[in-house]
This record gives sequence, structure tokens and C-alpha cells, in this order.
Amino acid sequence: MTPRLITLACLVVLAACGDNGRPAPADGTGTAVESPCAAKFSENFTEAWAGPVNCAAIETVDGHTTLQFAIPSQKLASELAITIDLGEAPAAGTYTSQTLATPWSADALHEFEMTSCLYHAGTAAIPPGTFKLDLDAIGEQAHGTLDMVLYVLARPYTYCGETNIEHLSLTF
Repeated sequence: MTPRLITLACLVVLAACGDNGRPAPADGTGTAVESPCAAKFSENFTEAWAGPVNCAAIETVDGHTTLQFAIPSQKLASELAITIDLGEAPAAGTYTSQTLATPWSADALHEFEMTSCLYHAGTAAIPPGTFKLDLDAIGEQAHGTLDMVLYVLARPYTYCGETNIEHLSLTF
């Protein structure tokens, strides 16, 4: 083969491979449209929430990038605050509570009558809970999915629900 044919063959192969990224949905004019954030709570209570596009906040302090969410819940009458330290120069990929060495937390307090129920997980929590973060993209904005299990902590003689765990599935 001539060098020109080899170059042409390589270009054809590269063009066929693409970037393997998920195409963003189009709005009919060919413009990419981002989906809003969506959360589903299940186990202890069931609730769904749809929020704005780009509900993930990204903060970089001392070289560490932190992913933050504030997911409102009508059942809890408060927000579930989630913070995950992704470390230095995070990339798209899968992160879990077992593989990430940096701190993470998720907390919400449901106060009612004379008592309260704490929905709690994180590296400093006992029991710690778990999460799996599939990060599709991170830069000025972050996109992906987060599945998390939190524990429901109650005072004695307090009824917080049928189970002592809460599951959150979040698309952002």
C-alpha cells in the first residue's frame, strides 16, 4: 500500500469509531438539549423529584474537586445534602464508597412533632452507607448517575418508617 492509502485507511477507521459518547437529545433543530436532574427515593419512603439541568455543584479547594447536591424532599420537609470529594483532577468513570479514599457524606434531618429522623451516610457515619457514582462528564459541569444507600437513625420510640435504610437514585 502507498503511504497515501494507509493514511486514508486510518482516517476511515478513526471516523468510524467516533468518541463512543452518548449523543445528547436534540430539540428538533439539531441543538443538543440537556435533561433535567431526576431523583427517586425508595425503601423507607417513596418520592420522585425533577429539578433543573446541572443540579450538581462543583467546587475546587486546595486542589480537590468536590461534587455537591442539594436534593429537596417533600416527605422530609428538607434537603438531602450530598458532598463527594473526588480528589485531585477527577475524570469521567466509576467511583464507589469502597474505592474512593476521600471523604463523602449525605445528610437530611426530618423533624416532626417532638422528634426527628436522621438520614445519614458517609465516611464518618456509622453505619457508613454506600454509593456508586458513574460520572459521564466533569468539567465546569458534571453529568452522570448516583446510587446511594443511607441509614435512617431514630431516637428511641420514634417511628421513621418501615425500614432503616433509604435508597436514592439520581440522574444529573
